[in-house]
Amino acid sequence: METTVNPEDMVEGGRGPLVLEVRCTGCGVTTPLATPWVLMHPEPEDADWDGVSPGRIFTCPSCGAADRYQLTAAAWRTLREENERAQAGEESRVILGAARLWDGTLHRRPTEALAHLRELAARQPPNPEAWRRLGNFCERFELQDEAVAAWTRAVEVGPEEFEAACSLAQHHSSLNTDQDALAASRYFVMALQRFPKVAASLPHREYFAAFLARSLFEFADQSPEPLVLEALWAGGVVGDQVVVNVSSVELQAITLRGGLERFLATAELVGLRLTNNVPEDEVTILHDLIESGGSARRGFIRGAAARPVVASPRQRPNEPCACGSGKKYKKCHGAGAR
Repeated sequence: METTVNPEDMVEGGRGPLVLEVRCTGCGVTTPLATPWVLMHPEPEDADWDGVSPGRIFTCPSCGAADRYQLTAAAWRTLREENERAQAGEESRVILGAARLWDGTLHRRPTEALAHLRELAARQPPNPEAWRRLGNFCERFELQDEAVAAWTRAVEVGPEEFEAACSLAQHHSSLNTDQDALAASRYFVMALQRFPKVAASLPHREYFAAFLARSLFEFADQSPEPLVLEALWAGGVVGDQVVVNVSSVELQAITLRGGLERFLATAELVGLRLTNNVPEDEVTILHDLIESGGSARRGFIRGAAARPVVASPRQRPNEPCACGSGKKYKKCHGAGAR
């Protein structure tokens, strides 16, 4: 996945929306369009396009036409003034540049871009990225129901789709019903299990690690019972064999909360899961790592063993392996334990 820059990240919201006067090409009514930002292509090649991509879908209040309008002379004056602010180094809601969708298509009016993203997803039904990108675009333009449907499809067709699971967890947690609370928990657990498999390829790994850590502590603060995080991570090499650590920590016992973010952000993670089984040891390897700074690289096991080592009394032979493979621990990472 390549790194993308969202328009929302490039403008400040202190001045409120930018209001442009537009004229509907369907019925001729002139009306204001309020948008948080505008992307302006410096040299649009298509003579039928004005080069302006607003951050809102415009629906004519008179005839209901969507994104069928022309900018009036007053709108162009407003855009020029905003552009002059940007050139003077002041806060501006106009961004100069070519906006492209994830497949390289030029982003023009939002409804045109949405139609293209819907077509891409329909042509590639097994592709989770196509559904996730559609969901993200729908959320940006306040089509929340379609966004949720697209993200749900993404996690269904993509066993390792992580970002859409995060989006679904955030969406449901923002709603105040018992059903949504259960859905938020389900999608969060899904995201937690999938994160180690995709963390190395995420362009914003630190952001997602912070989201997971914050959510874990929120769950722990609300839980009447101990909530335990089990983690499996690579711990260096002994001879020609990879050393693997398995350990757990009671989330309510963590005092250095930033340490958990740093632990989750490291590339050595192999598996994560939640349990209510409190560790037998008061201070575990994972607890010590998090409280001392959080880097999984500090969790290497040093010894003379020439085979994989799993350092934890926590995993029972018939329990599912913490790596998320679905196999019993004794037939997975427990096979070489000592």
